[in-house]
Amino acid sequence: MHTQKQLFINGRFLTQRISGVQSFAREVCRELMAQKPITILVPANAQLIDDEFANCIKRVGLFGGHLWEQLSLPLFMAQQKNAMLLNLCNTGPLMVNQQIVTIHDLAFLKNPSWFHPVFSKVYSFLIPQLAERSQFIITVSETIKQEIEQKFEVDANKIIVVGNKVSAQLLNSKSIEAFDERIQPQNFFLMVGSDNPRKNFLFVEQIFSEEHVDSKLVIVGGSDKSFNNTTHTENKNIIRLHYTDNSTLLWLYKNAKALINPSLYEGFGIPNIEAMAMGCPVICSDIKVFKEVCGNAAFYFSLDKIDELKNCIAQLNERSELTIEKIHTGKNIFEKYQHENRVAKILKLLEA
Repeated sequence: MHTQKQLFINGRFLTQRISGVQSFAREVCRELMAQKPITILVPANAQLIDDEFANCIKRVGLFGGHLWEQLSLPLFMAQQKNAMLLNLCNTGPLMVNQQIVTIHDLAFLKNPSWFHPVFSKVYSFLIPQLAERSQFIITVSETIKQEIEQKFEVDANKIIVVGNKVSAQLLNSKSIEAFDERIQPQNFFLMVGSDNPRKNFLFVEQIFSEEHVDSKLVIVGGSDKSFNNTTHTENKNIIRLHYTDNSTLLWLYKNAKALINPSLYEGFGIPNIEAMAMGCPVICSDIKVFKEVCGNAAFYFSLDKIDELKNCIAQLNERSELTIEKIHTGKNIFEKYQHENRVAKILKLLEA
C-alpha cells in the first residue's frame, strides 16, 4: 500500500518580487491548495510580498534568504517524519535528502557573463549538487530536461516535466482603456521580460531606431539584480514601461501588432503563451525551446539575421491569412498547457 508523504513547500519565493519563476511557484501553490491542504515554510521574521497564502504559512527558523534556506530549513525538515520538501524556484537546501527541486533552466552555465559574478558562482555550485541529491527534479520543458540529463548525468526517470501556464491573475484581469496617448491600438509591437542580457532586446531596438519605421516598440519589464547591466537604444519609437499591473499588460497583449521575443536562451518562454492566450501573434527567435513550446504558432527568425526579423515584422503589418492561422494555432497551444494536470504529477512523487 502506498502512503503519501507530508508535503512542505519552500516559501522563500513569497519574499521576492514576482517574475517568471515566482509566478510559476505561486500558480503551482494555488493548484495544490485547490486539491489538498498545504504548508508553506517561510523565515520567522520574513516580510512577505503579500498575504495571499496567509492561511498556509508556517514561520520557522532564523535568518533569511540563502542562509535560512541552507541552515534553518534543514533543521526543521530533520524533525519531520515521512515528509517531502518541494522547492519551486531553482534553489533548495543541500542538507535535505527528501526533497524535490525545480530547475527552470541552465542559463547560469550557458553563459555566465549574463549574470552578476556572485550569482553565477552560487548557482554553479548549488544547482549541480541539488540535481544529484534531490529525490526528483521538476523542469518546465523537454528541452531543459535533456540539458539537465546531459550536464549533470541524471537519470531521465528522475526528471518530471511540468509546463508553465498563464497566471489566473492575468487571465481574470479586466482590461483597461487606452492609458498612454503614445500607444495606440495596432500601432505598436510588444516585448515583455526582465531587463537582462539574455533577453536580447537590443537586437530588436535597433530596428525601431531606424527613421522610416512608423510603429512603436513597447517594452515591459524591470531590472534584475542577478544579471549584469544591458545596453539600450533610446529613440522616440521605443517606449519603456518597466513594471505594469495585469490589467495594463492584458490591454497591451490584446492591442499589440505582435509580441516579439528575441531571447538568446529560455527554459520555456511564458510571454509567448501569454500572447497566444490573448490572440496576439508571436514573433520569436528560433531557439530550440521556443520551437518546442510554440510549434507552428509563431513566426521565427535566426538570432544572427536581422533581415529575417524585419521580414517577420513586415508579414505582421500585412495581417495575412497566415497570421490568422497562427493565432488560431496559438490558442490551441495555450489551452493544452493551461489544462495540464500539474498537481497530479507532483502528488505522484509523494507516494512512497
